[in-house]
Amino acid sequence: MLSDKGKLSGTTIDLLTSFAPRLNTSFAPLVPLYLDPIIKLLGRPNKVFIRRAEHCLGEIIANCPVVSIIYELKKGLENDAPTCRRGCAAAMVKAVQQWSIEVWGEKGVRWLEDGIRRMGGDKDAEVRATGKVMWGLFAEQWPERVDEWVGVDFP
Repeated sequence: MLSDKGKLSGTTIDLLTSFAPRLNTSFAPLVPLYLDPIIKLLGRPNKVFIRRAEHCLGEIIANCPVVSIIYELKKGLENDAPTCRRGCAAAMVKAVQQWSIEVWGEKGVRWLEDGIRRMGGDKDAEVRATGKVMWGLFAEQWPERVDEWVGVDFP
């Protein structure tokens, strides 16, 4: 997947894109194995690699509601590449929009809060804007947790 050869990397990503949705929540043990390379691809300078990785990540999020994906995306928000941080932020928003509230649990919500804080202080304006969208979605879904944010600079 991380090969510099576009054909080899593209085939591997296409394979993951096709089999991950069929696994649904059974994708959970594969999250640490596959999400890390996909997030690394988001940081590449080549737009073809980035688009493939974004598409694959979008398919995984749309079809595999596994909260450990959020932990991997949160780690991706620490990447040096702005394209990686943008992709991870957009993926988190998509997860909040598409997954039911029962999927999240306490750990998942804490990871979301950490991600929102990281997005709010990011040096990239697009990531900060995505963080504001994320904050709005978070406040809608978990209004009881918004009171804990009093005194925090973001949003």
